[in-house]
Formats: sequence, C-alpha cells, structure tokens
Amino acid sequence: MTDTPASLSSDASTRLLSPLRAARAIGPEALEYAVHGLVLFVAVVGATFVADYPAWKMLIYSSSAVVLFWCAHVYSAVLADQHTPSATVPTGIATVWHEMRRHIPLLEACIAPAIPLVLAVIGVLPSPMAYALSLTTGIVTLAIVGFLSLRNRYASMRRSLFAAVTTAGFGAGIIAAETFLH
Repeated sequence: MTDTPASLSSDASTRLLSPLRAARAIGPEALEYAVHGLVLFVAVVGATFVADYPAWKMLIYSSSAVVLFWCAHVYSAVLADQHTPSATVPTGIATVWHEMRRHIPLLEACIAPAIPLVLAVIGVLPSPMAYALSLTTGIVTLAIVGFLSLRNRYASMRRSLFAAVTTAGFGAGIIAAETFLH
C-alpha cells in the first residue's frame, strides 16, 4: 500500500485525536481518586508554606500525606471487598494488588504539582516560586480533572466548564483556608 496524501492526513488526524480518546477512557473512579489526592496535596503544600517550611519539607510532607492517604484508600477498599457476598476471607494478595492499581490515580495526579517542589529542592527554582507554581499546577490539574469528569460522560461544554471551575474552587478554597487560618 502506498502512502497517499489523503492517507497521511488521516493518520495525522488520528494521532492528534488519540490524547482526546485516551482522556475519554479515564473512568469516573480514577477522576474521583485524582481529586482526593490533589486536594490533599494542595492542602499540605499550603499548610507547609504558610508555616515557612523549606521546599524539601514541603515535598516530603505533602508526598507522605498523599501516600498515607492512598494506603488508607487501598485498605478501606480491601476491607469493603471482604463484606461483599462473593468475597473470600482472608483477602488474597490479588485483591490487595487490584486495589493498589485501582487507586493509583490518587498518586499520579500529584506528580505535576510536585515537580516545582522537586525543582526547588535541587536548586533550580526558589522556594516561593516553587510554592506558587505547585499550587497553581494543582489548581489547574483540578480544573482539568473536573472538566474531564463531565466531558467523559458527554456533558455539554458549559457543564464541563462549570465542573472545571467548581473542582478548581475546592483547591482554591483549601489554599484560602490555610492562609486565613495561619
């Protein structure tokens, strides 16, 4: 088969649309876990910055809190699985691994807002700039997650944008509360 200009443009458009198709494949549970992880991450970063912690402490505390929260999610899901009629007691390693994989979006969502803190720890960014970038990235990621949560269910653009603003608002509310409380 020869590559005609029409087949090349078709392949190019398919490649351009593949990220949108991949985003549509994200399930509602994954988006729910991403919101949980991001809100917690933003809350801890906000609290550690207001307390004037150095970037390495912000990174350790926020990452540790998210990992602990992820473990609690996995543990509670395993416990809940034991109460289903088809559950076998004791719960097998397969169930634990399944729940660990199912809840991984809680950790993955925090990678982007953690990058500025990592850059501050290695000396590329000053801590105040890393803090601002981390919180901004967290809020933008929350907006994307909120948008995708409705858009993946074929909601209108207006509803999807409203979900983006509302979800980002939770992150902004946490930041405002941290600032006000400290």
